[in-house]
Amino acid sequence: MAPDAVLCTDGHATYERIAKDERIPHFALNAGRRTKRTPRSHHINTVNALIARFRAFTQPFLRPRLT
Repeated sequence: MAPDAVLCTDGHATYERIAKDERIPHFALNAGRRTKRTPRSHHINTVNALIARFRAFTQPFLRPRLT
């Protein structure tokens, strides 16, 4: 992972360990609830929207699948 990455997960212990090993920040996003230390930008809906935008952006660059 990139050194400036932020790991946003459902809070599973495995992800916590990965973040610790990689020395990157980890934010557990449980059912959209934020803690005081979680930035507003790390809300589950924001993360999901960014993933959807990224997928939509990369779609034209992907090879078409042969059926």
